Amino acid sequence: FTVPEAVAPSMKIGIPVRATLVTRSGEPYEGKIQAVGTRIDPVTRTLMVRAEIPNPEFKLIPGSTFSISVQLPGEDRPMVPALAIQWDRQGAFVWRVTDKNAVERVNVAILARDADQVHVDAPLKPGDKIVSEGGSSLRAGQTIRPQGS
Repeated sequence: FTVPEAVAPSMKIGIPVRATLVTRSGEPYEGKIQAVGTRIDPVTRTLMVRAEIPNPEFKLIPGSTFSISVQLPGEDRPMVPALAIQWDRQGAFVWRVTDKNAVERVNVAILARDADQVHVDAPLKPGDKIVSEGGSSLRAGQTIRPQGS
């Protein structure tokens, strides 16, 4: 699998990985990084990483598509719903809901993603409320009525 350049320095042999078959999302498989590439791909800006995942029951078939997550050591970075990520000419961002139910733009750098979550570098704190649906029609300072918060 490949990882974005932003997290490449954190990739080390022995770090745990979790692989989930795209066709069976509720069944994760645990493994460890076995090898780390030595150069960043100049086109994709990614680093090749190889992991080994035990397969004693032969449930994992070569060529299958997986979602891979890696628990990075050190500082925790926030995860946001994939649908929360918005894009404009300035790049990726999310809408954070303030105490007064207004939205404010928070720029994010995408570090990694899986099917429904995105690992970001952003000034978000635990407990911050993020708009996960309908963000494309919002404007900074707009007041909203959060649903399901």
